[in-house]
Amino acid sequence: MVRQAESTDFPFIHELLSHLGYSTPLEKVRQALPSLLQNSEYRCLLAVWKPNGQVVGMMTLRTTTCLRLGGLQVSIEELVVHQDWRGQGIGHTLIAHALEHARTCGSVRLEVLTSQNRLSAQRGFYEKAGFRKADSWVYRLDFFQGASEAPKETRQSTLKSSGDSL
Repeated sequence: MVRQAESTDFPFIHELLSHLGYSTPLEKVRQALPSLLQNSEYRCLLAVWKPNGQVVGMMTLRTTTCLRLGGLQVSIEELVVHQDWRGQGIGHTLIAHALEHARTCGSVRLEVLTSQNRLSAQRGFYEKAGFRKADSWVYRLDFFQGASEAPKETRQSTLKSSGDSL
C-alpha cells in the first residue's frame, strides 16, 4: 500500500533517509516535514507493508512549471526502500505512483535525481523502469553545517583567489 506521508511520520522518514546515507538530524526532519507537506509542489509518499503498517519505502515528488519544457516537470527528489525490503518490487511500485502522478497532472517530463554512486543507479534500476540517462551536470552550493563540500568561507575564498566571478 502507498499512502501520503503525515507530519507524524518523521521518524520513519528519518530512518529511510539514513538508508540513503544522509545524516540529517531527526529534529531537522521533524521541522521540515510539515512545510514540505503543506507545499502544493511536493508530495511525499510512503510504501507501507499492510499486515503491520511498517513503513518500508518513501518517495518525494516535486512538480514545477518548467519554461524550457513549456509545461510541468515532476522530479523524484528522494526514492528509498528500507534495505531489508529491497528487491521485492517496492521501488517499482513507488515509480508507478510517480508515473501516475505525472500523467494526472499533465506533466511533460518525469525525472529522477540520484547520485551516480548509488547502487540502484549502478544496477540500472532506473533504466529498467524506462528512464534514460540525461546529458546533464548538477552544480551545488551547500549552505548548511555538515555539507559534504567545503565550508562556505572556503568556497568563497577559493572563488576569489581563482579569479572566477559569479
